[in-house]
Amino acid sequence: MGTLYYGAQREPIPLDDEVLTCLQLVATSKLRRAESFVISWVRSDEAGARRCILWMHAGLDLEFEFDGVDPVPVHRRMLDAFTNAAHSNRGIQLDAAHAKDSFAGV
Repeated sequence: MGTLYYGAQREPIPLDDEVLTCLQLVATSKLRRAESFVISWVRSDEAGARRCILWMHAGLDLEFEFDGVDPVPVHRRMLDAFTNAAHSNRGIQLDAAHAKDSFAGV
């Protein structure tokens, strides 16, 4: 399990290493070209469920932290899905991406 830190407040966002790897590759590619995009997900806790949305922009702090030092293999179908979603108005929606079964067989 890795962690995404975003913006000045640096609130940790825990993510599966495969998901985090794909986000890192998409974010690096898009932000290098100065292309912003959206990532959203549903967070549930004792206060209930709520949708969280990040506007990914090159001017804000971004850190990807992985457990361990070995690179995580790239999940090609997930990477392709994230890349396509990042180009859309809705952006990357992690609630669907967390279900690894949707990317089975890759």
